[in-house]
This record gives sequence, C-alpha cells and structure tokens, in this order.
Amino acid sequence: MDTHDWDSITIERSILEQVSCQVIPLEFSSDDGLIAAIRDADALLPRYVNIQRHHIEAMKNCKIIARSGIGVDIVDVGAATEHGIWVTNVPNYCAEEVADHALALILACTRKLHIYHQGVRSGQWKWQTGVAVPRLSQATFGLIGFGKIGRLIWQRMKAFGCRGLVYDPYLPPEAITSLNAIPTSLEELLRSADIVHIQSPLTPETHHLIGARQLGMMKPGAILVNTARGPIIDETALLEALKSGKIAAAGLDDLEEEPAKIRGWEPANPLIHHPNVIITPHTAWYSEQAVEEVKRISASEIARVLSGLRPQYPVNEPKKGDQ
Repeated sequence: MDTHDWDSITIERSILEQVSCQVIPLEFSSDDGLIAAIRDADALLPRYVNIQRHHIEAMKNCKIIARSGIGVDIVDVGAATEHGIWVTNVPNYCAEEVADHALALILACTRKLHIYHQGVRSGQWKWQTGVAVPRLSQATFGLIGFGKIGRLIWQRMKAFGCRGLVYDPYLPPEAITSLNAIPTSLEELLRSADIVHIQSPLTPETHHLIGARQLGMMKPGAILVNTARGPIIDETALLEALKSGKIAAAGLDDLEEEPAKIRGWEPANPLIHHPNVIITPHTAWYSEQAVEEVKRISASEIARVLSGLRPQYPVNEPKKGDQ
C-alpha cells in the first residue's frame, strides 16, 4: 500500500483485516526496492506510485490493483489485464469537490483575486491593480470534457449566465444540448471562449492536447483553467503564452510533473512563480468526506476480490488463467 499521502490507514486496515488481509505500507527508495516490496503482494493499493509493466510482471500473487482515486494513468492497465489482475478505481467520489474547486479557480482568475491580493500586500489599495476584469455573465465559457464533473462545472457556470461551448468527441451532441450547452469542435471552442476549462481524462490522445498551436488559437486575454491532469497542457507553451500576454491568466490544480511523485522536489517550475498563475497542489478532490470515501471504497474493492467476488468498479476485464 502506497501510504505516504495519508495520515492514517485505519479505515483500510479495519476493512481488510475482516478478510484476513495484512496491510503493509510500502517502503522503498528505488525501483528495485519497489519490486522487492510488492513481489509477494496479493493486492496493491497505489495512490501516487507508478505501477508499470515490469512491476506487474514481477508480482506472482497479485489479484487486484485498487487505485486510490479516479484516474488510472499510473497503472499499466493493459499489462494487468494480460496477467489476470483486476484494476479498479473510485469513480466520482470527489465530483462535487472538483467542480467547486474549478469554480474557485475560474472566479479567482476572472476577478483577478491573486493580483489584487498581491497588490494589497505590497501597499496598493486601488481597483486599477487588476484591470481589466470582464463581466462574467457576458463571457463565453469553453469546457473540454463533459463527464460527470464537467457537467457539474457547467451547471455552476450556467448559473452566472455564461454561454457554454463543450468539446467532448465521445458524447453525442444531444447529451450536450440537453443541458443547454453548445457542442463544438476543439478549434472553435478555443477561438471563441473567454474562459477555457479542461476536465478530460489523461490518455495518449489528450497528452499535450493544449500546446503552442492550440494556445495560439485562443482569444487574446483568455483564461485557461485545468482541474484535470497536468500533462494535458504543454507547460513550456503555456509559459510562453503567459509571457507574451496571449493568455491573461491560468489556474492549475496539477503540473506536468506532479511534485508528489518527485523525491526531493523543489519549486523550480517557472509557472509557480508567474504572477498571473494560480496553482493548487492537486487538491481539487479534497474534502474530509472525500478522504473517507476514497479510502473505504478502494479498500472494499480489495476485500471483495480477495473474497472471490467481482469488484464493483472495475476498469478492466482481466484474462483468465494467467495467474
């Protein structure tokens, strides 16, 4: 179990001990150390550690990799499937929290709260510090990704009176129009939106979906917000767009290389220090209720599989007979 992000594993332990499963927090300082720690495991419960093909091939007893979160981009699902291992996640456990956090970033960037805050701290008490601030009800809001969280974000933005454009190539147009938004292409969304928000999963297709070309399409002075995965945005291209003034501000809940996954991390990324960027430490998911839910559900998935039951939230269908 990858536990370095939790203060306690009491919930997981109480659930897994009911099926005679011993919970062992992972301790490792190298890839070889990780392999040694998981080699004999019957189940893995990763939060940040990447479980790659060679890790999966080294495990002889593993029946389930239960991701403690929504995204499974840190697990080689294909390799797990080939080796007869279930991969599960905890879908939608933090949907309301992410939608609320998205709105906080959108409003902070639009109303330039970070600029005003910095100004007041430096002794400036004037409304001109943050010019120009647009009227939100007259803005066009562009949303990339229209899953459950995306729909909750649009529900909140719609209340402000915004016009909504949605790009989601996996949904039929009526799934978008039924919620009073306008389905459109990515190019049209980027060219038309005053605020562009990313809420799509990280896949090979969405990696660097927003790069120099796409940023160049955006309206001068537009705002870019991302409460999905950091690598969806090419950070080098974003920094250049911010420096040139093409993008007025960015609100980011994740970075391309997430600090939580880097040993000895230092805040050297220039985006962190840019005055028109607000960054939160991948905390959009967080509430006390969400913590309890993700711990309980991920541990319960392991308990089900070790008891011979099918998991409730599988993301794959493992091949039989490979264990």
